[in-house]
Amino acid sequence: MASLKRNLLIPDAIDATTEAGAFEALWAETGATHQSIFRRLQSSSRSKLSDFVERDIAGSLSLSVRTRLLRTVGRDFYIKVFGELDYPAKLRDSIFPPQLLYLRGNLDLLAAPTALIVGNAERQCGASDATGLYGLELRQEGFELIVNMADLNWAHPRAMPDLYSHSNIGLKTNALAQAATAGAFDLDKRIAQTGLLLSAAPNLDAGNKNFLSDAEETEKAMMSTAVSMADIVLIEDFSNKMGTLYYVQESIRQGRQLFVTDSCCRSENFFWSYQLERAGAVLVQKFDDIRRKLALPTTGGWRS
Repeated sequence: MASLKRNLLIPDAIDATTEAGAFEALWAETGATHQSIFRRLQSSSRSKLSDFVERDIAGSLSLSVRTRLLRTVGRDFYIKVFGELDYPAKLRDSIFPPQLLYLRGNLDLLAAPTALIVGNAERQCGASDATGLYGLELRQEGFELIVNMADLNWAHPRAMPDLYSHSNIGLKTNALAQAATAGAFDLDKRIAQTGLLLSAAPNLDAGNKNFLSDAEETEKAMMSTAVSMADIVLIEDFSNKMGTLYYVQESIRQGRQLFVTDSCCRSENFFWSYQLERAGAVLVQKFDDIRRKLALPTTGGWRS
């Protein structure tokens, strides 16, 4: 059932279910975008999503989204609202911090050490047959791997069994209650069973359509959110120049520890620069370079 924890730091306590209805209503408005909703909230003295929506409309849509979620994913879902005490603090660093999150799975992973690997999908989820094995080594050190599931559209099927068996944190581009294919729905279910699944997308059709209407803005918002969830970001592949460059820029802007493998230096799309080094990025030739920078113990993992 949805989380109803309240934030005692503000006068008007947050009711997550009401905020979910307001969230769906704001995204259903004509012309709604990530930027417009974020700026609207930031520029107003009104602090909650529900302050911008009539109460009966928020209540009606709240019931609709709850019904849809119960029908599609069952009772195993939670809601986190920006401003709540238990809203993931790291997500505030995103370029457009999600004002509301729908989640399934192990919420304890929100506080776990996390790593985002940017590269081909097999590397991102730590697949054992990948050329780069940094994902497996990071997992052995106690890191949970963040998977921006938009990047899995290009994945080789061999990567999927590793996603099933690992406690990855999956960030969905579409709604928690939606999946493009039966295989994608099965993948959602399996990640939720062993790890954590998150979505910042509206679940009702009108809002979800607007959420996905500007593909470039949505892609940037999701990449920024993926970086914000991570303690460290490792760039293993630079074949997608524009997308990977944005990951690099967001890692630096958000102050995340950035690692770049030496294999990237062999790509025509990338060159190691003084600006990267000055920003704290570390060039990695072997895992010991990561271990040294993070002062990882020989055994026990980070933050043990």
